[in-house]
Amino acid sequence: AEEWVPLIVRVDFILEKPKAGVHFKLPDDDKQKYKSQCDPYMFTINSPLPGATRCWLPCLDRIRDRCSWDFFVTVSDIEGFNPIMVVCSGNLVKMTNSSTSPNQKTFHYNQPVAIPAQYIGVVCGPFVNPFVLDYPQEALPHNRPKIIAYISEEWQNWLIPTLYPDGDDEPTEDTYWLHRAMDYFIEEYSKFNLHPEFDKNNPDVKSGSFPFKRFQIVFVDHCYSEVNVCAGLLICRLNILYNKSIIDQREKTRRALITALTQQWFGIFIPPYSWRDYWLAAGLSNFWASMYFQNIYGIPASRYQRKK
Repeated sequence: AEEWVPLIVRVDFILEKPKAGVHFKLPDDDKQKYKSQCDPYMFTINSPLPGATRCWLPCLDRIRDRCSWDFFVTVSDIEGFNPIMVVCSGNLVKMTNSSTSPNQKTFHYNQPVAIPAQYIGVVCGPFVNPFVLDYPQEALPHNRPKIIAYISEEWQNWLIPTLYPDGDDEPTEDTYWLHRAMDYFIEEYSKFNLHPEFDKNNPDVKSGSFPFKRFQIVFVDHCYSEVNVCAGLLICRLNILYNKSIIDQREKTRRALITALTQQWFGIFIPPYSWRDYWLAAGLSNFWASMYFQNIYGIPASRYQRKK
């Protein structure tokens, strides 16, 4: 068989004062007493429409153009805040400290699954150590992703009530509610009969598995939407966090995160060919999320929520 020689195109560019596609939130020296509202962040702003990613990255951001990705992101720590961490779509390969600057480090992320440029996400911020949602089993099941949450120090006490089942403050023998949802969707996805050509073009993603090795959830301030959906990455507003005293927010948060989870399959891993076809991906992801809540709460409660 004829072998194709890869063509490598290198584009050197500098991004100055971007107006769209990426957002910087810098600390305000006049409000240090409200430090939790002044944590510095940088994050991308994603949209299935063409035009967002090309504002910060030279690319073809048509939704049908897919490729694998490698990102090398260099950051410097900011005095008075926790060390700056980088979270990106894909798997963390390594983190390298600079040999010339003690406060500088480079994060290397690799995304082996071919995805559109619209769904590449990058977040930088003073996050505490990653919060890993362990499965009940000792070892991670082969077809389940590693679920990791990132949040700043001032808000970490809100993270556990949000992600643990029923808002418990301490872990129980029960699985996390995100694990239950992940198990449901993976089992349902394994029932689909995909076209053989699709399986051939995605040999690393087996039927009955999550498309990505990691599912990361990052909470930041000033996010443009409640949940910004990227490949294997959710960039979320801080205001969707809740605790036992905030009852109404729990269902809103879970529905937003569950719908974002279904979009990992329909919309990102299986993208529409053109913008005219996006209604089908959006409809399938929302329908799938509705089926999950119907399975959990029953048909009457699900119909009542849809009516609301």
